[in-house]
Amino acid sequence: MIDAHFVLEPEKLIAGAPTALSSMVSLETSVVNVLTKMDQLSRENRKEVETGHAGVRSLLVDGVNDGPWNEKHAALTRAIATVLDDYSMFRMVALDNIDEESIENLLLMIDTTIQ
Repeated sequence: MIDAHFVLEPEKLIAGAPTALSSMVSLETSVVNVLTKMDQLSRENRKEVETGHAGVRSLLVDGVNDGPWNEKHAALTRAIATVLDDYSMFRMVALDNIDEESIENLLLMIDTTIQ
């Protein structure tokens, strides 16, 4: 589970994605990454998360702010984002506990992953 707030800040997402991948490798099974606390986001942020969480590359590469640290590590960020996107290793499913369709989508994703 990853808080939806992590997706809004690329610096946190770049830390959360490898952590999720590490747990998947340690458990030796497929993992469903759930974006929680969607109900706590504003409408603008919710739309941003819902439209952007399909592609990790766009979230990481386009969202990182300019600065000395980010300029130095821009190539590393792009490389990590490319690997995550190209091999479909990291996908997120948004969960809004108020929206029944969101819950059904999550259950379908879990069912598909288990089989």
